[in-house]
Amino acid sequence: MPLTATTNSGARVFAPELERKNQDFFCPFCKAPMSFVDATLKIKHFRHMVKTSCNYETETEEHKNYKYAVYKKLLAIGNENVFIEHPVGKLIADVYWKRSGEPDIAFEIQATNYSISKYEEKIAYYVFRNIVVVYIFVGEDFCNEIRPNVYSLKEIEKRIFHEKKYRDSVIGCYLDGESITIPLFSPKFAKGGDGYCTSRFIMMRALTENMPLNGYLQHVNRYVVARPYFPECSHEAIAYEKHAGKITRYKVVCSVCRKFVKWLPNDEARKLGFDI
Repeated sequence: MPLTATTNSGARVFAPELERKNQDFFCPFCKAPMSFVDATLKIKHFRHMVKTSCNYETETEEHKNYKYAVYKKLLAIGNENVFIEHPVGKLIADVYWKRSGEPDIAFEIQATNYSISKYEEKIAYYVFRNIVVVYIFVGEDFCNEIRPNVYSLKEIEKRIFHEKKYRDSVIGCYLDGESITIPLFSPKFAKGGDGYCTSRFIMMRALTENMPLNGYLQHVNRYVVARPYFPECSHEAIAYEKHAGKITRYKVVCSVCRKFVKWLPNDEARKLGFDI
């Protein structure tokens, strides 16, 4: 349920601040017609008028509210090049911050857990484009207390907070209201076992940072990627790029890492409908 839509003129409008409600709206991503939901108990938003194959992810109300909150806070602290529901190739960043002279930042507000492979695909897509990823975990799906100070972490939490698998290219935090928590976890010893638990951790309260949302966004702006993450890429997903030269040719490139794979034979290019 997007917060943004486009009009007949191509202008992008924002549901929570919409003034002219009696007009046609379209999905910015799949271009299908949308209707404006003038909600009073929930945040105002748009929805598709008919079922489509749009890859826009289903959102919880919590996700929409926090996405809006992060966007508004970034604008309030003087950042003009901030966009909500911003397309990055095949992805849609919840909030996107274009910076001059520094890597752009994609904020992913995460209220629902899904497979680690989906996280890894999204992370790889961003980091191959030199974009810093900030995961802001919200809601009951994340950091649930089993008993005081002991948590059962999802795989993505473990890889970001404990293993630091993505080095400095991906950072994370928890958001509750306007309070940010940047945790430090220690593995829990398996009582009666032969080592540490693989999914249960203890939050080290003395070393865990807490700050307001404004402070965290300023912290992110000062953040330095000293150790970038470079994932391996299988080049399974491909795209085609036209080569600008004396002779028209097309390149096969990886749509994830954007590396050159091979030249596309002209007969194959013609079958695909390309101008040769």
